[in-house]
Amino acid sequence: MSNQKIEIILDAHQCQGYGMCLMSEDIFEIPQGSQVANLKMHFVDIDREDEVKELAGSCPAQAISFRILESA
Repeated sequence: MSNQKIEIILDAHQCQGYGMCLMSEDIFEIPQGSQVANLKMHFVDIDREDEVKELAGSCPAQAISFRILESA
């Protein structure tokens, strides 16, 4: 059985506050008065891989990336 997790990486310097990432509001937020998104969760289960790929691909500022982690 696989224990893979996805690490979500947000480049706050790249982020322009477009808010496309807010479709996954359990992962991202843009605090009141801020122009930049925050990560609420740094790791998600591998079964959300399609969602995370879509998040990374839909960010106009290309501020979201991810990597798949293998855990023993």
